Amino acid sequence: MTSLIDSNWFYLKTMQTLSQPRQIVSSQKNGQTQTALFSTMLNSVMSSDPTANWVSLASNQVQKDSPVYWSTLGPEVPTLSPTEQVTSPSNGSTPLSFQAISLLDMESKLSGKLSGTAKDFIAAGKKYDLNPKFLASIAQHETGNGTSRAIHEKNNVAGMMGPNGLRTYSTLQESIEAMASNLRRNYLNQGLTTISQIGAKYAPVGASNDPTGLNNYWVTGVTKKMANFI
Repeated sequence: MTSLIDSNWFYLKTMQTLSQPRQIVSSQKNGQTQTALFSTMLNSVMSSDPTANWVSLASNQVQKDSPVYWSTLGPEVPTLSPTEQVTSPSNGSTPLSFQAISLLDMESKLSGKLSGTAKDFIAAGKKYDLNPKFLASIAQHETGNGTSRAIHEKNNVAGMMGPNGLRTYSTLQESIEAMASNLRRNYLNQGLTTISQIGAKYAPVGASNDPTGLNNYWVTGVTKKMANFI
């Protein structure tokens, strides 16, 4: 019988439960009692903190080739170089700018073929300075939360169009990246900083490629789904 609980979420939640932080009284440095290594790593993952080049405080002499060295587990949120970073609009932070969210909280709301993609929404959000909840909400709305033909047959999570109709992507991650890049370059950086403003361009009411009028519900649908995330 197929479980109603996403396996990735259940796995991480179980590991969190089994590794509640506890003090290691036998190992102290500079008067500070160290926290369990595994628990610290897992807590970093589930709070979606960047984990690149993370080394346990239990040993400040650990080398990168040591088994104790840990770079990432779960969401891989890379540290971007200045040339890779995408600048945000000149008017500064907006409600749609990047905000940290727990991997487990996001994963618990995703289903269908979107299951397991929380880490990708978080990574794309951080790279393009977009709220991961906003990206995931668009994907949920466009794909019926991972159930549409577009996501199953074309890996298209956002209704992205090309010259010949819906675009086809090799992976879901590629589609999420394309959506985030498009939103940053053609919407946020152009001064469209609210869901209503973005919806008017992203899913215009009365568009010729929307014969059934689904675009009428884009703004309210995305707004409600975004509010559903913690």
